[in-house]
Amino acid sequence: MAVGLITDAKQAESYLADGRCDLVALAPRDDVESELAGARRQGAGGRDPLDLLPKTYAWWLRRRDEVRRLYPTGKEQV
Repeated sequence: MAVGLITDAKQAESYLADGRCDLVALAPRDDVESELAGARRQGAGGRDPLDLLPKTYAWWLRRRDEVRRLYPTGKEQV
């Protein structure tokens, strides 16, 4: 099963099609994270909206963004 750092259906489908997993699990919070990412792209008056979240939750969202930059397709060799 693949879980974590999966942010859209296309990515999940590619994991299944490539045989990388048999099941993909998504948490309900992914919808909230998508909204936050959109707000971050639009800007929030110079303030990062993640600063409004609890530190541990914001850390995970920032880490997810970092991993996306490092592995944009999810197929890069580690």
